[in-house]
Amino acid sequence: MLICIAQMDQESIVAYPPAHACFRSVAHPIFMMEQEHESANRIMAELHSLTEGFATPDWACATHIAFFAGLSEFEADLKQHVHLENDVLFPRAMKLEAELNNRG
Repeated sequence: MLICIAQMDQESIVAYPPAHACFRSVAHPIFMMEQEHESANRIMAELHSLTEGFATPDWACATHIAFFAGLSEFEADLKQHVHLENDVLFPRAMKLEAELNNRG
């Protein structure tokens, strides 16, 4: 998918026709990835709730503390990933595809 978006971006600059992909529109894989993002967010929300915000108990060993810290870092990375794709990359891909389709 990322290669397809990069090709569309390059083609918008050099004015070549859009590359053919295994899907009709970037909207199809984008929809699936947005569904995966929602699922991942639900799972993280459940983990966050079950661990009381990744707060380590007083009796936690070093491994337990490191695990919760890792979960917290993963949650932050996931939020950043989802934001960049949903709010930056995907809208740009949809716009590029529309522009290329309008030219062709």
